[in-house]
Amino acid sequence: MRPAILMVALSLGLSAHASASTITQVVVTVGGNIWSDSTVGWPLPLTLAPGEDVVFTQQGVFNFDTSDALDIDKHHMPVIHITVDGVTTSFFDVNGILNVRGLDPVDNTSNEAQEWGDWMLGPGYRVRLGYADNVHTGPCGEWASSIGLNGSTTCFPTGFLDATHFFGAGTGYPDGLPYSQYPHHCNEHGFCFDGPGIQVEAVETQTHVPEPASFMMLGAGLFGLVAVVRRRA
Repeated sequence: MRPAILMVALSLGLSAHASASTITQVVVTVGGNIWSDSTVGWPLPLTLAPGEDVVFTQQGVFNFDTSDALDIDKHHMPVIHITVDGVTTSFFDVNGILNVRGLDPVDNTSNEAQEWGDWMLGPGYRVRLGYADNVHTGPCGEWASSIGLNGSTTCFPTGFLDATHFFGAGTGYPDGLPYSQYPHHCNEHGFCFDGPGIQVEAVETQTHVPEPASFMMLGAGLFGLVAVVRRRA
């Protein structure tokens, strides 16, 4: 007689594991052009609790203007390297948000403002990219939309200024630039932005933890298996 085989299913409960994430470095490259926390002036390290976020953008006049990379580097894919809890992860801007697809005409009119792109997942956090531009005098985001990007009609990605931590600073109106006739642009009062936004949000990580009922099922199954083996013997 064949020995009986008893299948015991151990179900695993999905549990949210909350832990803080500490950002120690952010580096952005477009070809040979490099921007980092040390060169732009982002005050790192920064610890985020799950649900908290931070936006990295310009800290001074054109000091984080990735669309104006040198012509030789315009067609290189922007890469964002973020170090969190000692682990560096590289995120690739495949849609060309940061360098406006290498098509920036470098004029005063073509407005580059863009909404946030899709989230990219890192270990314990997620990242998305956008572009703030209330300096170029054309309608907010119109030129970005014309080249297939998701232009922002308010000159900023949605909620750009509402992050838990905002590492950015508006500047005065650029010398020699005419004022825009369109809404949402900066003016003689300043608060001007022309540069990308990088949003990092800490998320709860999911771990599988056996539920108490699962342990009871396992115990009952093993007890039944022992009883069957004894009967067969």
